[in-house]
Amino acid sequence: MTAVALLFSTALAGRPPLEPQIQLHGGVSLVQTPSRTGGMLGMDSRLTRFVWVDLGAFFTLAPLPPPSELALLGSEAADFFRLRHSIYILPGFRIPHPQPNGFTWDVMLRGGPAVVWSADLTPNDPRITPNTQPFLEVDVSGMAGLELKLQREQIGLKGSAKFFALTPFSENEWTDVLITGPQLGVELFYEL
Repeated sequence: MTAVALLFSTALAGRPPLEPQIQLHGGVSLVQTPSRTGGMLGMDSRLTRFVWVDLGAFFTLAPLPPPSELALLGSEAADFFRLRHSIYILPGFRIPHPQPNGFTWDVMLRGGPAVVWSADLTPNDPRITPNTQPFLEVDVSGMAGLELKLQREQIGLKGSAKFFALTPFSENEWTDVLITGPQLGVELFYEL
């Protein structure tokens, strides 16, 4: 009898659920030189009061320079890889703080997986001719970042700094090389 009463009783504890918040965002992306300018877009969704998930991407628009200009990048195999594009899923933790009147601001710590397209810009690579672009390699990456959001009503501005770590295969060295790369972004967002 007690089991039946527990199955059909109503729960009185708890608090009302938060209303969902979804923010669509897009803006300008900067990655390592050369050819650093691009765009980024995505959707940020609140899971709990402190946890958000960002589904997004960045892409680099500018073509890479000719191989003759790439010798200045460095001397190690990892020096010649550059981030070009990425798709990511980044859970984030909102740092709690008091909000002022009239607008809101948030700081988010993020980390998670990404798929990254990187270009091997090794000089004198026989696969690259003056009329072709370097090959893009697709790799799984880990990434971490920090975001600052300023919002008034439904519109806001978001600045972000993300750091990628991945191990693409170097055709010239015939081994995987660990590369790291930053990606900066400034975006506008709209909350649905």
